[in-house]
Amino acid sequence: MIRNCLIVLLLFVLHEGLYFLPEKAVVIPGVFRMSDALFVVFPFFAVTVRRTFSRYREESLIVVSFCALVFLSCLVGQFFWPQTYMQGLLNIRKNLFWLSFFLYVLLIRDIKEVEKLLKLLTGLAGIYVTLLILTKYFPNMGIIHFSERFYSKSAGTMRFGEHRLFFPYGTIPIMLYCIALARLLYGPSGKGFGKMFLVVFILIVWYAILSSFTRGIVYPLVIATVFALFRGGRRSVRFTAFGAMAVLACVYVLSVAVNEGGGKAFEETKVGKLIFNAGSLEPERGREIQALMYLRGFERSPLTGVGTFAVRGTGGRAEEVDAIAYRKYGFFDAVDLGYLKILGENGLLGIAWVIWWYSYFFRRAKQTLRAAKMLGNMPFVEAFCQGVLYLMVYLLISGVTLGHWIHPNMITILPLLLALMAVTRVSVNRIATASGKASVPQYSR
Repeated sequence: MIRNCLIVLLLFVLHEGLYFLPEKAVVIPGVFRMSDALFVVFPFFAVTVRRTFSRYREESLIVVSFCALVFLSCLVGQFFWPQTYMQGLLNIRKNLFWLSFFLYVLLIRDIKEVEKLLKLLTGLAGIYVTLLILTKYFPNMGIIHFSERFYSKSAGTMRFGEHRLFFPYGTIPIMLYCIALARLLYGPSGKGFGKMFLVVFILIVWYAILSSFTRGIVYPLVIATVFALFRGGRRSVRFTAFGAMAVLACVYVLSVAVNEGGGKAFEETKVGKLIFNAGSLEPERGREIQALMYLRGFERSPLTGVGTFAVRGTGGRAEEVDAIAYRKYGFFDAVDLGYLKILGENGLLGIAWVIWWYSYFFRRAKQTLRAAKMLGNMPFVEAFCQGVLYLMVYLLISGVTLGHWIHPNMITILPLLLALMAVTRVSVNRIATASGKASVPQYSR
């Protein structure tokens, strides 16, 4: 339990208090941020990196290679932009949060610890998402310290006639959602309270995601959920998936007919607003500009990209500073694209790393799942591996617009996911070796 509490504390620090703390308690301007504590603590654990390499070789190489890309990006950036190497490194230092992987694998010992940790995180995430929802309707609660631009009368975060839910660090509940869904489909979901808790957690997360009105999250997660239902091992689950899709199609057709007659009951729901009113949103001109910008950067340097952009001008809001930089250099530090940002700033080397990331999880999750089935009586491992596959489907699709591997609000959970997968696969392999299951593939490294 102490180890799991330390992991929760580390996540709390890396996420800079999860907005429970006022900004003045998180940032000392020009001096220190709460998340920078990782770089103070990590040197004390650096001596364990070699041992971690010997036990989790591929995962360690994934982390180290990404950190190498970070340093290379800062080096390349000083040749393309009027900035120093140190300016570039300070600008993207949060990308080095991948080093937290080496701390996680020290604290997570085996499959039982993985299961306990995920249960603890699911409970805490459920409470956190509930607080975010309450904050949407009662913004003066004072628990979540959000920016005033979210729920003020002149807020620029309105969509479809209502405030969008402030939903930071959404990848955390989405990861836990995928694993909770897999536990319901494959077990162990528990009986009574345990199963009911998972159902409530899934519904709360879905409500929060719909309330955010973020299409780049909603649509990929719908596809991942459908993938999960059709992949469900029981025939009844697949029939349920077919039935649910048929019902949704009927509701959609009926709603169109009713709306033409003057009724707008379904259209006023959150799902209805996303379906019927998405076309009324203004075109994403910002993303179009960023896409062209990154493609031009890739043309200038296909192998390494043009590096990190750390030039900071003067101005008011961040948008104004970015506009000034774009007019002057044809580039700015954007965050609204995933794959294209990596292509433009890290080139083909960055894209190769992303392919490696997906290859690792799809390959290792399937290998571990197959080994767990051969060993038998490992329902949690089966559910965890299935949940990882669901999450990869979500990341694969949403990665078009979301920079999961480099955005400060998203990057922090991925080293933990990598550590959970590493510990699970090595533990299963150790059990297989001890039980003499010669048919189980040996993939300890």
